[in-house]
Amino acid sequence: MKILRGSSKRSSALNNINHCYQTTYGLRGGVSPPSDVLSLCVNSGKISGYATGEEAQAGRNCPTDAEPMPSLESSDVDSNYDELLHVAQLAARAGGKKLLEWRGKFVTREKSRADLVTDADLASQQAIAAVVSNHFPDHAFLGEENPGAASELLAQPTCWVVDPLDGTTNYVHGFPAFAVSVAVVVEGELVAGVVLNPLNDEVYSAVKHGGAWCNGKPIRVSQTASLNKALVALSLPPQASETSPDVLDFLALIGRCHGIRRTGSAALNLAFVARGVLDAQWARSIKAWDVAAGVLLVREAGGLVSASNGAPLDLANPHFVAGGTETLHGELVAVLAKSGASPECE
Repeated sequence: MKILRGSSKRSSALNNINHCYQTTYGLRGGVSPPSDVLSLCVNSGKISGYATGEEAQAGRNCPTDAEPMPSLESSDVDSNYDELLHVAQLAARAGGKKLLEWRGKFVTREKSRADLVTDADLASQQAIAAVVSNHFPDHAFLGEENPGAASELLAQPTCWVVDPLDGTTNYVHGFPAFAVSVAVVVEGELVAGVVLNPLNDEVYSAVKHGGAWCNGKPIRVSQTASLNKALVALSLPPQASETSPDVLDFLALIGRCHGIRRTGSAALNLAFVARGVLDAQWARSIKAWDVAAGVLLVREAGGLVSASNGAPLDLANPHFVAGGTETLHGELVAVLAKSGASPECE
């Protein structure tokens, strides 16, 4: 199968094929056609053309008269990365479908105090792993529900980094902020990432050197340059206390920002930074699967992500600061350096 690459039209064309397939076969909830159907559609021209995000959502992107698939210019995007992104989108869709199916039917357990896991987490990860292994059976897989040794897995030639349900507590309580996060690391570098909000069908995607999109539309970080004008997000660990690093940071930032928000999903926070809805985010106690896809989204949308102390980010120990502009990022790092919190993840 030839993978289209080089611009946001690629993503729109594939979205178009997905929509036509779902409409024809009466499927909903993010079910995508298998690779052989995609290949048939692209190569035969029976389903072709592309559409804007609004047209896709309105259902007007399934032309009755076949037209040639648009010729897309080549870019700096590695074709292998592009294929990884496509599979990541399919995997995220499969996971998101399971989350919607399990709403109101799951059993909840505690992995540790205040750290929940549900049947939905497990079903989503299984669905994601099935898609990945079907396409790339030899790739390493780092998932929240069976993490293994993160540093060893991330050191493999190619590793998938997956949070099947980021925002489990929100999901359990019916609070509408949770996501699926799927990222791919090749030779230690983030090269593809997808964050899916299954409730409103927002798909945030990024590929190394290829930009970031939301539902096929390019997105960019905000240009807010000062902390006092910034809307900033934080993440808190399940066992947060008054002495937790993120809490100490929060106290140091009160009154310095235009506002501070906590959604309960680090993946969504980073997607919102990439989109320019939030201006920055930080977290001290966080895991690779929470942030891998979102970090790439921010970078490809024009933002900066570093360790919380300003050093290069280590995905195996990913305490971080993300900002839309260099000045804002630097100011946030400087304030956190004086909060009294440790720069290391707990």
